Amino acid sequence: MLCIPTYVGPSRIHGRGLFAAAPVRRGALVWRFDPERDRILTRAQLDAEVEARGETVLFHVYLQDPGSWVLCGDDAVYMNHDEAPNCDDPDPERTTARRDIAIGEELTVDYRLFDQSASTWLPTAAMTS
Repeated sequence: MLCIPTYVGPSRIHGRGLFAAAPVRRGALVWRFDPERDRILTRAQLDAEVEARGETVLFHVYLQDPGSWVLCGDDAVYMNHDEAPNCDDPDPERTTARRDIAIGEELTVDYRLFDQSASTWLPTAAMTS
């Protein structure tokens, strides 16, 4: 669940992105897992989501553990990957601001910190840091 004001807009990184609608201070909680909104899916549930909603749902899930995918229930699904992100994921259940973030700045994360499958599909350049 997003914990700050945001909006979705065109991204310089990929398709659509998530942007700060208000200033965000370093260390602020940006997102937290909310079992009322966010879903943990088994492989069978993920396959059912793909069947019902199409393959684009695969762009909005991340592999938490082998056989366990997380599907955020809000616009957090639009956070794009960046090798030098402005948000950090100190644990699997929350995202914080790595530095002060200005209004209109795209919110980014390093997928490799929480998505166990990121290394299989991120470009090679993104794998070196």
